[in-house]
Amino acid sequence: SVKEISLSSLLIVVILRLGHWNFGACRDSFFNRTVAAILGNLAAHGVEHVHWHTANRMLEVAGLLARNAVKLRNGGPSRQPSLGEAAEMHRSRMVRSLLTSLLRLVSSCLRMPRVSTNTQLIYALQKNYPPQFTQLEADPELGPPLMHVRTATDWFEAQCPATDDTDLDVEAQIARLQEASARLPAELMTLASVAGASVSAYAETEDASAYFLPSVWEAAQSKLPDHVCWSSSTAKS
Repeated sequence: SVKEISLSSLLIVVILRLGHWNFGACRDSFFNRTVAAILGNLAAHGVEHVHWHTANRMLEVAGLLARNAVKLRNGGPSRQPSLGEAAEMHRSRMVRSLLTSLLRLVSSCLRMPRVSTNTQLIYALQKNYPPQFTQLEADPELGPPLMHVRTATDWFEAQCPATDDTDLDVEAQIARLQEASARLPAELMTLASVAGASVSAYAETEDASAYFLPSVWEAAQSKLPDHVCWSSSTAKS
């Protein structure tokens, strides 16, 4: 079971599960853009204390999307596409939209001053860096956040090489990463600013509707009953 998880980390897990469900169930492009917009808003404002389960889930979904992006990046045909080709182009646009927002969220978590609170994510990157990320670094849209994430990961690896997976070693590694985060060089902050320069987030207001939470939360309750045990009193609060 997942314990002591922050609301922001829980929100990310639920949003990613909804995005994954949408790809398998109906491939609704508007719903995909909504999920991507929530992640984009979170990236623009920043997330702290990313839980280890959320960190692993972010990289798992990002790796899956990146693998699909690599396969689909050759573009569509110059002639009128067939129905099958049109469906693949539609899927490719959805993959890139969601992947772009998710990568910007990962990048934003590695910026100062939030990086010192997100050492669980750094550790997850050290242990399970998706190999497809490197293949997409030359992409004009996906490349900037990917370059920042890889450079930050490489810097932390040089400062604090990853350890074994025993509980004691993991806790010690997390402590070392947190200590090292205070020494993060200024060059990485420049990369971070470039990575987030083109974030497209919907305008914020004072209420939760800016994150599309009412409609998405309702979708989460109705579409994910087999994956989440909802408490009716908690879900409605």
